[in-house]
Amino acid sequence: QHSVNLVFVRLMRDIVHYEMVQTTGPSSQWLGDPAIRKMYLTRFADQESRVYMNRFYTKYHGKAPEQQLALLLLGVRKSPPKVATVLRSVAPDESNGWFNAKMRAALKNTPAASMLDDEDLGNLYDKYAIDRFNLNDRGYISSVHPLELWTLNYLRAHPDATLEQIENASRDVRLSTYSWLFKTRYHATQDRRIKRMVELRAYDAIGKSWQALGYPFATLTPSYAAAIGASGDRPAALAQLIGVIANDGNKVPTETLTQLDFANNTPYETHFQRAAVAPQQQISPEIAGVVKGLLRDVVLGGTAKRLAQGMTFPDGQTLEIYGKTGTGDQRFNVWAKGARLIESRKVNRSATFVFVMGDRFYGTLTAWVHEPYAAHYEFTSALSVQLLKSLAPVLQPLLQNPPAKTASVAKVAAQ
Repeated sequence: QHSVNLVFVRLMRDIVHYEMVQTTGPSSQWLGDPAIRKMYLTRFADQESRVYMNRFYTKYHGKAPEQQLALLLLGVRKSPPKVATVLRSVAPDESNGWFNAKMRAALKNTPAASMLDDEDLGNLYDKYAIDRFNLNDRGYISSVHPLELWTLNYLRAHPDATLEQIENASRDVRLSTYSWLFKTRYHATQDRRIKRMVELRAYDAIGKSWQALGYPFATLTPSYAAAIGASGDRPAALAQLIGVIANDGNKVPTETLTQLDFANNTPYETHFQRAAVAPQQQISPEIAGVVKGLLRDVVLGGTAKRLAQGMTFPDGQTLEIYGKTGTGDQRFNVWAKGARLIESRKVNRSATFVFVMGDRFYGTLTAWVHEPYAAHYEFTSALSVQLLKSLAPVLQPLLQNPPAKTASVAKVAAQ
């Protein structure tokens, strides 16, 4: 039963994964092609370095130079070489006097403070000058990310720079900080980065494909746990997806208004009518048929078996139902060292049933409780199934044959 409940989301995920790999994945020899390897590694270095630049820009932008320096030094271990490297990297043009004062202030209350005289400080000033070590070496000596040193140095000279300007100015620097990654001895490390970039590219394409099926968000979080119906979808998006399946893989637009009439019975009478839109094939009819069969199994012998006999209405009419249930138990867990759980609280409790009823109706029904009340409820998706079954008298009017051509759409008239 558990495997049947998961088949729908897994099948939809695997379908899209397969399709996207065909369009975004390189050939089977891609890991052995030097040109492709370099392309992916360069792309990885550019994207990851932008993440760091954004973090450092947010940390230091808008602060006075002395505030920036003090903030950086808070995280630097207080040893003469490390502090000297930071000072000479961030403010390479400052005088010996400025350097000496900052060194003594930073090393105050440390054993090194009483051991350094002006001659020692002068030697440190010369030894760790910005031109004595490259950026990566200065980052290693100071135990500070190289791009953080560069960002702070750039902001001192360009305090009003935007993030975009910093990213453009730092392109070559950002790539140089990843020069180690391009060395042949890091072949296995390169493979992991390249595979990650291929995955990100595939997930980007998967997200676009899911949007065509009703997924309501602009991006998709890259995760093998991602599946349609379990990735933050809104109820309307799930209803749109089940509508695609019910319509043999075709997506048709949702129509609220089909006609607008203005100034009736006047010389200015005007009528606007919505143009017909052809259905868009999102998945093949064969796949839609397989999914329908799996969804029927959920109702006939799975978690939605309360509706195994169909939906029976007060007039005696019965409609077949198929669909997918889902129970949400979102918790916030806090773990201690050694994987010891020290706190667990329920954040949300939800029960969803996305369904097709007969050949005309489909939708989704969700019961949802937010904290602090979620901790008091233990219901499963059977609740939403039972709720739908109990709504039969209310849904009875929908079964009547629609009058003429305006049964399920609205007509607006304006005078």
